[in-house]
Amino acid sequence: MLKRMRSVRPGKAWHYVRSFFRREWRFEDYPVTVRAQPGGTAAPHEDGSWTPAYTATIDGMLLFGGGATADAARADLRAKFEAFRKENELPRPGTEQPLRFAASDRVTSFGTLRDEFVERVLQLPWAFISDGSTLDEFEEPEDLKRRIILLYGIDVDRLPDQRIVTILDAIAAR
Repeated sequence: MLKRMRSVRPGKAWHYVRSFFRREWRFEDYPVTVRAQPGGTAAPHEDGSWTPAYTATIDGMLLFGGGATADAARADLRAKFEAFRKENELPRPGTEQPLRFAASDRVTSFGTLRDEFVERVLQLPWAFISDGSTLDEFEEPEDLKRRIILLYGIDVDRLPDQRIVTILDAIAAR
């Protein structure tokens, strides 16, 4: 119990204690902070970009909502919370959600081939690549595909998917 209490966020103890009296946690059980955004607007700019006038966050979670009003930001956050809850286990209210990094076991197993790919294809000094990373996560994926054909003779469009692990598999098999 003492170990759990260390992860309780300061000022959020009430939410933490109250969570022991509920079987299922709801949006209302979490500490929500709504803030006005400096430079925020009520509607998108002409170029389509938008900085919402208000943001809402659940303290200790990596979720946020935005809107033209404080109520709209809170409603957006509630919708994202419900979507998150369907796919993930909720952290106890008043505590911090642990960070989880994507698995990278397969891509790491390629060792020097992965490093060469990052240097020659992505043309970066380093890159974090997980087992689910795709070419679309990097700038100019079409240029990257051309570079892969020139360097390795692999047509990425003929592979089952564009995950970098799949591409490295094809290169290693060649």
